[in-house]
Amino acid sequence: MNRSMQLPMWWRIPLCLLAFIASVGTATSDTYSERLAKIDAAIQADEVYIGKAARSWLHYERLARAYLERAQLSGQYSDYVSAETTLKQAFEMAEQGSGPVLLRARLNYSLHRLPAIEADLAAAESALLVNKPTLATIKGIRADVWLQRGQYQEAKQVFDTLERTHPNVDTAVRLAQYHIQTGQYARADEWLHTAEQRVVGTQPQLQAWLKLQAGILDLEQGRLNEALVHYNDALQQFPGWWLVQEHIAEIDALQGRTDIAEQSYGSLIKRTGSPLFMIALSEILEQRGNTTEASRLLDEATTIYIEQAATTPEAIAGHALEHFLQHGSATQALQLARDNHRLRPAGAPAVLLAQAQAINGDIWQAAATLDTQLATPYRSAELHATAFVVYESVERNLSARQQHQLALNVNPDAIDSVKWLQNRIQAIKQH
Repeated sequence: MNRSMQLPMWWRIPLCLLAFIASVGTATSDTYSERLAKIDAAIQADEVYIGKAARSWLHYERLARAYLERAQLSGQYSDYVSAETTLKQAFEMAEQGSGPVLLRARLNYSLHRLPAIEADLAAAESALLVNKPTLATIKGIRADVWLQRGQYQEAKQVFDTLERTHPNVDTAVRLAQYHIQTGQYARADEWLHTAEQRVVGTQPQLQAWLKLQAGILDLEQGRLNEALVHYNDALQQFPGWWLVQEHIAEIDALQGRTDIAEQSYGSLIKRTGSPLFMIALSEILEQRGNTTEASRLLDEATTIYIEQAATTPEAIAGHALEHFLQHGSATQALQLARDNHRLRPAGAPAVLLAQAQAINGDIWQAAATLDTQLATPYRSAELHATAFVVYESVERNLSARQQHQLALNVNPDAIDSVKWLQNRIQAIKQH
């Protein structure tokens, strides 16, 4: 498997939606299928009511909220589109200056539309009779945006303040993410554990999500066995969740259980139609010599990404980008990388931009992009591994050796995860 070991952003439900998740699905009997059925029933009831008697934007807000909840559970882009369409209808009914601004901010955060968020936060902040919990929510979302934009110190100050004044699951996870972004994995693990302890009652989806994050943190460090334990715990908490099953399939593939992984990815493709799983399955088939089917799956994944880009380009940029970086057009990868970096100009998007620059032959610009990132607090195994490959290519040998060691200090498999980058740069040099 050539899949990157970096923390996959899309698989992490946005922090500003944690409280949203915590408010639903609290029944102890909920499995994934049961929770999804309840959401579907709520959506159907809301749609019927709106068709008969809707007189307020609040009715559309409730339906949009249900669609967004479903999107976070199902991972289907069509649910995000439905949530956005319904929100537009809500604002069409609302008076100027009113409407579900915080819900739109949550949706835009989930779709990586960071520049669009501040206006809604400001509108919510300036409303009459804003209570303290709502103000804390606004501050938290704003700091989440800052963290994604590389404003690490500003974000951390807000997270610390919220932890002192409104300590809950959200604040603990926010602090965990800060420490993940800055490469402080032991502290991140502690904050995830704190978040688990703060869960009130039995909330299967939220508890499973927290276990999943702990597993992803293990994966970032190459601790596959520990990751698998956390993933199995998550699946036990919330049975049937495809998101956890995907991560288990990834471990199976990485540890050589390719028969099991192939079956799992095949099932996941039938359930979700996700191009990510098509790519993962294609890599397994390629290794087995089934190049025809592997090529067909890659082509199908490419087609789906292009179709999704027409409706939610910001949301799919990162994953489509990784696909084109490793398997597709270098030119298209560079355009996606620039778009992705424009929305989130720090951290993982900056590393992806450097990779795109490198495979387009602009190796010195790639080195400069990495220099800029290494001057910030952001750290990851992929950052160091990418820097090793790029610095070696421009014969900055001392820096390359340092980055090589730093990558291995985080994850023993970090260099293997960027072999594809080495190969694509080598191919450019040979031409």
